[in-house]
Amino acid sequence: MSTQIKLFFIALFLGALITACDTKTNDTEIEIGMSEQDIIEMLGEPNLTQSRTIDDLVSTHAEWTDEEGTLSVQFINGKAQYNQFIAISN
Repeated sequence: MSTQIKLFFIALFLGALITACDTKTNDTEIEIGMSEQDIIEMLGEPNLTQSRTIDDLVSTHAEWTDEEGTLSVQFINGKAQYNQFIAISN
């Protein structure tokens, strides 16, 4: 494979990675480490919440859905660890 093709695929991969990490909904940015309470104060109560507890570890999955799409946030012990926004296609 030529160097130009390799560089093209690397640039494509990095662009997709950067886009996936920049999650915005309702003009609000969710950052890793934000508290669950801070996010609820910004977005309101989630439409869906599921929690699991194993010893001292509490894992919570929350979703906010509106006309633009669904924002999912994973919390570990009350701190955001992962988030993803899936837009509704028209």
